[in-house]
Amino acid sequence: MRATLRLALSLPVSEIERWHVGEWFGFHDSMDSNVFYQITRNRWLAEDPAGLMNHSLRYNSDTTSEMAGRWAKQDPAAALKFLEKMKSPADLQRIASAMAGPLAEADPAETIKNVLKLQSMLGAREGWAISQLIGELANHSPELLKSESAGWPASLRKIAETQGIVASLKRDFASGTAALRDASDGKTRFLTALESDSELIKEMAKNPNQLPPGWFAAAASANPHYLVYDDPAKWLRTDLAAMGFDEEQAKRLRGNALSYLGSKDPERALEMLAGDDLDANQRRNLLSSSISSLARKDPAKAEQWAARLTDPEEIAQAREAIEQAALGSPGKTPPSPADWLVGLDGKDPNSMWEYSRLTQSWDRGKVAAAVSELRELPDAQKSAIAAKLVAGGENGVPPELRAEAIAQMLENPPPAEPNRGEPNSMTRHASGLVSSWGSKDPVAAGRWVNSLPSGEARLWAAKNLAAQWHEYEPAAARQWAAQLPADERQQVQEYLDRGTTGDP
Repeated sequence: MRATLRLALSLPVSEIERWHVGEWFGFHDSMDSNVFYQITRNRWLAEDPAGLMNHSLRYNSDTTSEMAGRWAKQDPAAALKFLEKMKSPADLQRIASAMAGPLAEADPAETIKNVLKLQSMLGAREGWAISQLIGELANHSPELLKSESAGWPASLRKIAETQGIVASLKRDFASGTAALRDASDGKTRFLTALESDSELIKEMAKNPNQLPPGWFAAAASANPHYLVYDDPAKWLRTDLAAMGFDEEQAKRLRGNALSYLGSKDPERALEMLAGDDLDANQRRNLLSSSISSLARKDPAKAEQWAARLTDPEEIAQAREAIEQAALGSPGKTPPSPADWLVGLDGKDPNSMWEYSRLTQSWDRGKVAAAVSELRELPDAQKSAIAAKLVAGGENGVPPELRAEAIAQMLENPPPAEPNRGEPNSMTRHASGLVSSWGSKDPVAAGRWVNSLPSGEARLWAAKNLAAQWHEYEPAAARQWAAQLPADERQQVQEYLDRGTTGDP
């Protein structure tokens, strides 16, 4: 331990990254290693915070958000300047979100001056990070936000107004609601403020009778999962009509309660299948969530419940849920890459996420084997499986396997999509893959881009990879781009020079 302390305290900051990348201590292996990484990260943050941020983003460190927040608190001006220089919208969104609270608290006046600039850099698609920043300003400096936002564009003024209401309701729900009660658009503003805010939904549920007629039912049915999650059975027993719910609102709330009941109390949920109160969609959802949950907890009991079913479709659905749960159970030998791919062919898209988790235990050899297996499949089967891998998004599937699937579909394109003046789906899939893959292994992602057929998808993939890579290793990114064919090289270099605006 003494030697570890001496090393961690004396190691030049310029050498810390080599030690972290090399993992010469091995994360969480011992108290010594934890002490080493904690001390060196703290020194790195104090002496070269921008370098630490670039490293953390490059290697997707699990301490990235923590370090970003601490930097914003200790030196908000420098943290804001770092945000201004970031080019990757995804990384900017992540860091801006982590810094939002500390910046708004440490230097609200300077932070509020940068809202318009950050909004322009992030673009409309990444508006939630700006909403979070404005929300933190509403918490810490509501009057400053109100005065400064008066001159903002309409879209940002709307966010500022909504976040101001959110902050007011969180400070005192009763008085915040009272302030909206008599406004002509008070109900609309109230519902907007409660969107996707679990804290306010739960606060509202404590005293539903204090709200004006119709407000509780409208807010609850718009965000039912937040309301029913903790105690779904309660909302299945509640007389929703007496609380002002119309038929459609009650159906939506009960549907969510049924879904959560299936995972929280699967046996009780399965008993409800014996009645006639469920429609076809509710039965499917309830059966799937209940059998899956029960099979993970008690496989024998899940088999007993499945044996009671009589409908062929429900029997097949239950069998798939039980088999899926068994594959992920401790001590169960996971399927080989070949078996996994074949099993994917008939997989329900709704169960893709859980099925994809099985690939996370694969080593490099198994990933390579899966790629080879996909290449060797008969054309029709290969196309069907590749389409599933691509449509499933990230889902935890190794990037090399998704890359092979995208390449297969680019070589054998699906039917043409309607031209809406937007990049087609394969272009978006290829660009999205290299943006995430490039943050971990840009060299491998670069080899894949070079292997793609010429066209829009390859060009945008090259642009996105170069932009991602350039954030951490600008020289290496430009060196890679310089080796592209002349027409692509020029467009990629121009894309980097103008700040990567307009990516698909």
